[in-house]
Amino acid sequence: MKIDKGLLFLSLWLFTELALGHAMGSSFLHLTEAAPGKFTQLWVPAKQIERLATTVEPGYPQHCSRQGPVIECGDKGLIGEIRFTDLPLHADVVVRIEWLNGNDFTQSVASETQTVQLTAADNGASSWQQVLTTYIVIGIEHILLGLDHLLFVAGLILLVGFQRQLVWTVTAFTLAHSLTLALSVTNVVAVSQTPVEIVIALSILLVATESLDKRPTLARRFPWMVAFIFGLVHGLGFAGALREVGLPEHELPLSLLAFNLGVEFGQLGVILTVYLLAQIVARSGGGREFARPAILFSSYVVGSLGAYWTISRSSELLGLV
Repeated sequence: MKIDKGLLFLSLWLFTELALGHAMGSSFLHLTEAAPGKFTQLWVPAKQIERLATTVEPGYPQHCSRQGPVIECGDKGLIGEIRFTDLPLHADVVVRIEWLNGNDFTQSVASETQTVQLTAADNGASSWQQVLTTYIVIGIEHILLGLDHLLFVAGLILLVGFQRQLVWTVTAFTLAHSLTLALSVTNVVAVSQTPVEIVIALSILLVATESLDKRPTLARRFPWMVAFIFGLVHGLGFAGALREVGLPEHELPLSLLAFNLGVEFGQLGVILTVYLLAQIVARSGGGREFARPAILFSSYVVGSLGAYWTISRSSELLGLV
């Protein structure tokens, strides 16, 4: 299979991604017990939900009363059903509850179920299976909903092609962002998110530009090095998203591992899907005359978005917008 032909479907995937947009994304509900049976609520709906006419708000058990951000459940405590009525399709809510006794609970609620059930037997403790499942899902969602991260991966495919070298390049990217993700969420490294987002945008612009340059540049000779360097920055971006959700302190290593696994599952799923569909296109014998123009189109789309984000994020940092 020729690289050009194998990459034809990448342009189709990019077009579909841009045309169809994303899923609704994750909303976050964080409840903190301030006094026995009394909780403070932090509700952060996904940006896509905020744009809808429908209002999504958490509903609490009947014995609980709400006044502003304060949820009062009395001696019975927070047990029963928390419901998210009218949660849009493909949306979910990450629920995190912290009790005074140090226990915490984390669970993802899908639009199909719309509820999370709390019992006295739970005693505020999430099982390791719940933590593992929840943070794997969050990791998958973040990579699939994060267009900038996906476009960087797409740029690497355009730069390297479906060759053995792509394995080492993606592996370098994985190792790098795993390292800085761990250092950032454990507060070993602290960096403002705005400069990070600017460099992420620049990384997309760079790989797209390099994919158009057929000369033996540094990026073409050592794509794994480029992937590793920018992977360090992308890891800081992942960490910013993970901080919004929060991590259970008693399951910090597990939740961090699960989130990383989710990111990798999502990333590898995208690469595998593009590869398999590219194989189908190649074996069908169609699209040969359109392969090179389609790849050029893909590179220009990726590079243009990278340039746009670089300018808009830099303008935001400089206070120009």
